[in-house]
Amino acid sequence: MWRVRTWRLVTTTTTCSRRRGVTPRVRACASNSGAEMEELHARIASLDNDPACDDPNAGRRIVVYRGSTNAKLMIVGEAPGANEDQLGKPFVGRSGQLLDQILSAASINPEDTYVTNVVKRRPPDNRDPTPDEIKFWRPLLLDQIRALKPAIILLVGRIAMSTLALDTDTEKRITYLRGRWLKPREDVATYDEDTFEPGAVTPPVSCSPALMAIFHPAYLLRNQSKEAGSPKALTWRDIRVVRHALHIRAPEMYPNEGPMLAPDDRT
Repeated sequence: MWRVRTWRLVTTTTTCSRRRGVTPRVRACASNSGAEMEELHARIASLDNDPACDDPNAGRRIVVYRGSTNAKLMIVGEAPGANEDQLGKPFVGRSGQLLDQILSAASINPEDTYVTNVVKRRPPDNRDPTPDEIKFWRPLLLDQIRALKPAIILLVGRIAMSTLALDTDTEKRITYLRGRWLKPREDVATYDEDTFEPGAVTPPVSCSPALMAIFHPAYLLRNQSKEAGSPKALTWRDIRVVRHALHIRAPEMYPNEGPMLAPDDRT
């Protein structure tokens, strides 16, 4: 049975003006600063100059995050929807409930994750974010990554995947790239090429976060089959690989390997 949880959140309703931001780089192997994260959340919540802020059909809130600022697993979606705009929290509708159920089944407490989106304001009429919206919000997402210093970043859906990972153009759809360790863009993380194996269960050897993409829960809600090879079955495989990687990357928080991986999952 679904259990109602209380989430910490940062959100605001704003009026608009125009300013410009700066793109930071991630510092590997540094410790998380709670004060830095609090300042960052307040700064994001106070923004009033994003591309959709003047559109009457866009969301009225800046939806920053939910979860733990000490999380080792960062979850990045594309943008808030109507439910998220209403409640001021990311992933709180049916898709978010399914995501939390998947995490819980893999022995990942949703309360121990950090959940956010690439774009922090609901796009008009719930459409996909535009390139201008992604360009505006991406530096702030990089700020969140730098401040949180997660071990794993779970990219939920194609927009999150293409925003942070390399080699994710339209010719390589998420159907092909999901469940693989993805090469991050240079301003996200750095890896030793000798240790990078996209199909391996073990994540790349690096202090930088490891990236993996999964199907968006909204897609799973439209594809209910649990047969082998179905989107739900593939997502269950992927989330178990992530759970195994959390044991390797963050054993103090995840002291066991989680649900057993099948032999086919270790290739």
